[in-house]
Amino acid sequence: MKLIRGIIVMVVFVIAGGFLTVVSIRDKVEFANRKDISAMGAKDFHAGQFVTGEIVELWDQFAYTRETNTDTNTTKTTDRYFAMPLESTFNDDEPMFIAIAVKNSSDVATARKMAEETNDWYLNDIEPDVWTTMKADGKVTKMDSEEYDAFLDYLNGQGYSAKNAVKYVVHIGGNADSSTALLIIGIVLLVVGLLVLTIIVLSFLRHRM
Repeated sequence: MKLIRGIIVMVVFVIAGGFLTVVSIRDKVEFANRKDISAMGAKDFHAGQFVTGEIVELWDQFAYTRETNTDTNTTKTTDRYFAMPLESTFNDDEPMFIAIAVKNSSDVATARKMAEETNDWYLNDIEPDVWTTMKADGKVTKMDSEEYDAFLDYLNGQGYSAKNAVKYVVHIGGNADSSTALLIIGIVLLVVGLLVLTIIVLSFLRHRM
């Protein structure tokens, strides 16, 4: 019975290790090939990719996510979502928009300032002496249904439709780099699992001979 449990545990190690290793290697390949967001069009985005460059214009916050700590029964805001017109479509009659999610307090403050400057420019014809910008380093994920619905509601209120929406969100900051730690953990789990399974199989075969 202990042998069977040990085999099951090692199989789980191999599966988990293999998964983490593949995901980490894929992330490192994506990170090495990250694109400058300023030149990207709507069809250039895909889930799992990394982007870099500089964000030069943000529109309003249209959504946020909340996280509840069950131990303390407290709730805090995690990500805040802002609409960003793609720079590559600035001169188009139908600009395309993607969502930008920020979590770090300094990034949130910067995003809010950028949105205020945008509103002052479009609504009141007030231009700042120096436009605020933000680093675009981040990871792209596909929007879930709630995120996308909130995004469309906002764009509809601005006179745009689903054809102007890119169904992806760029998470700024925390996910802006590939994880070496996960790769190491994955390799360790994979190697340990395969090694122990090999020892078990060889031991079993010796006893059968």
